[in-house]
Amino acid sequence: LDKVRGEVQRGDRFLICTDGLTRYADAGLLGAMLASRSIEAVADALIDHALAQGGEDNVSAILIDIL
Repeated sequence: LDKVRGEVQRGDRFLICTDGLTRYADAGLLGAMLASRSIEAVADALIDHALAQGGEDNVSAILIDIL
């Protein structure tokens, strides 16, 4: 489990996901996708990426935007 502590601010985005995603997407790819897509599109795009890379494990993702 990776966790970060700090102040939550407007505009922050959080990703909670299984290792079925992080096994196929490194921090750079996750950051780029999270920054460039709407919250409605990013979870599907991340899951699609993991599955396209071979996704042999369950792939789950929850995204939270702080408004």
